[in-house]
Amino acid sequence: MDKTRFIYAKQGVAKYISHLDLMTVWRRAFNRADIKLTHSQGYNPHPYLSVALPLPVGTESTCEILDVKLETEPDVDIIDKLNVALPPGLQALQFTQNLRPLKDIIWTRVQLVVPFFTKKSINEVTCDFPDSLIVIKKSKSGIKELDVVPHICHPEFSLKNENVTFTVTIRAVDPMISPTLLVQALQLVYPDIEWISADITRLAVLDENFENFNNNGHN
Repeated sequence: MDKTRFIYAKQGVAKYISHLDLMTVWRRAFNRADIKLTHSQGYNPHPYLSVALPLPVGTESTCEILDVKLETEPDVDIIDKLNVALPPGLQALQFTQNLRPLKDIIWTRVQLVVPFFTKKSINEVTCDFPDSLIVIKKSKSGIKELDVVPHICHPEFSLKNENVTFTVTIRAVDPMISPTLLVQALQLVYPDIEWISADITRLAVLDENFENFNNNGHN
């Protein structure tokens, strides 16, 4: 059986579920919904189930990607079955068997919402973004300096109900700009705003042309 891709939301209390725990949650949800997953062969069989671009704990999303292998063709009501079995904060949105390669994901669109504690007007804030901004990026290969500005685009600021909403497109690969790095950069540029307390949501995953990667699913 070919892979089936599910698009799902991870919000509310579910944003505190770690990646490893999330795999367990999904396996249990498929089991409760009586949806059979294909397992690997061998001494320690495991279900074919993977999440693309795992979220940091505490970050919400409306566009997460889960790839699985099912034993049978998905029923038309598979989304409803899963949502009954999923815990609060996790919601299956759509599915498809017409899978684009995950390597086509180049960008993600994210939103940060934080209380607006500054004497500047919102227009002054939007004019402050620099041409270069060096942050410290940690990886398995060590610690290095990275200029994040070439990997950030289409920034938008708005002010509503005394909250700043900052929406921006960030690089997903080579290099990946994580929400943590983005917050680090914003704190340097706008020290009057407490970005560390921002509510962060991933809004979309995009290809190299900034087109929505998840645009071919069934609700």
